[in-house]
Amino acid sequence: MVASDYGACAEALGRLRQEMDGWLAQSQRLDPPGQQGGGEDEANYALAWFPHYLVTGNRDCLKLFHKLLAELVEWVRRECVQGYEPKAEAHHGPEPFILFLPQFLGLDASDRAAVGLLDGAA
Repeated sequence: MVASDYGACAEALGRLRQEMDGWLAQSQRLDPPGQQGGGEDEANYALAWFPHYLVTGNRDCLKLFHKLLAELVEWVRRECVQGYEPKAEAHHGPEPFILFLPQFLGLDASDRAAVGLLDGAA
């Protein structure tokens, strides 16, 4: 590979990261919290943002994770018993606890709300 190929690759990568950043903003506009006020399935769509945040350090991703965590905390408080909906099915019921919270805690293992939710559900 010649030097000009590296430059073209870096430029393409920069454009891809900008496109992903735009996707974050668009996702938040087009997919606001649902009837439950957020916190259950809304947290799952953030899964694509964890690797993007790790690669780019985009602070908007971090803000989204904290917003989704706050919505999850409120949803669990309002709708759940020990972290689960009273009539949750085996597939969707544990999703926030096996998909969202462990990755969130990978970024901030000291977040007491996230630890409490995971511990309560366990």
